[in-house]
Amino acid sequence: MIKIVITKPKFFQGEATLVTKFFESGLEVLHVRKPKATAMEIKSFLMSIPQTYWNRIVLHSHHNLAIQYKLKGIHLTGAVRSKRIKKWYLSRYLKWKYPTLHVSTSFHSLAPLYQDRTGYDYIFISPVFDSISKGGYQSAFSETGLKSAIAQCVHKVIALGGVEPSKIGEIARMGFAGFAVLGAIWDSEDPQSTFEQIKYADAQDDNSTMLVDPEGILHIKKVTYHGSK
Repeated sequence: MIKIVITKPKFFQGEATLVTKFFESGLEVLHVRKPKATAMEIKSFLMSIPQTYWNRIVLHSHHNLAIQYKLKGIHLTGAVRSKRIKKWYLSRYLKWKYPTLHVSTSFHSLAPLYQDRTGYDYIFISPVFDSISKGGYQSAFSETGLKSAIAQCVHKVIALGGVEPSKIGEIARMGFAGFAVLGAIWDSEDPQSTFEQIKYADAQDDNSTMLVDPEGILHIKKVTYHGSK
């Protein structure tokens, strides 16, 4: 599955170093969500991360920087989607002009998964589980409802909200294309260790025959083949 980490809303000391370690450990996508940050602050943050990883970064604001620095993509908030012209410019015109630019968004109900036909590369749906970073923000979805919506959605659907190592298997079984992590990592005492646990939990649900756990121990999975080879 696609593994995504979303930044904390505010910058903190050592953040760029920690994010770089995530990338080195196999993080596929980083969503930079800093609602109150200036363009200069976002730019400074980017400059603190090795350029080789810029193509894995998605911006939630100051989208022009994604074009300027050839980042992975942009994320459209609900506020942006409500402005028709701006939404068209970001989700259609820029996508046409820069075909490799990824465009994503997020929803908090299942209806848009059936109705929205905008050409997003993937969408977040939240909260799939009770939120870790937002106290009292509880999931209102049933597993049956999620499975049905995901099966009929034309987009890749990413699970957000309450995602932690113990939930990865359940996320895979519901049919999600990936998951995004926020509170489980940033609210933990050791974010790097938590990321490794999440990565290991994800690997257990794929077809890999060899896995390395967070302690560096190699595990070989037994694979059973059915039918003729």
